[in-house]
Amino acid sequence: MKYVYLLRDERDYYKVGIAVNVSKRMASIQTSNPDRIRLVCCRLVEDAEQVERKIHEYLTMHRSNGGGEWFKLTHEQAVEVACLLNNARSQNARQNADSPNAHRAKP
Repeated sequence: MKYVYLLRDERDYYKVGIAVNVSKRMASIQTSNPDRIRLVCCRLVEDAEQVERKIHEYLTMHRSNGGGEWFKLTHEQAVEVACLLNNARSQNARQNADSPNAHRAKP
């Protein structure tokens, strides 16, 4: 399982990416970025690559010239992305919700 994260710099550029360790990834990104990087949100999911890809597709029109994972967003758009990310479920949660016993009352 990996994290899908949303980072923000001081100029309202946002980065959507994946990492096993978000803190280490942020430190790595920070060394090559003159602006302070802040974590907006992250979510641990089994299908991180798919979640990241879907969010990138959703944000295609906002992609910055500097790279494929950086987007120029308004604060409202960033909240939308955070909500999408928060609603992403792990594969285990999806399987449990789809199982026939998921909604049975416990004795």
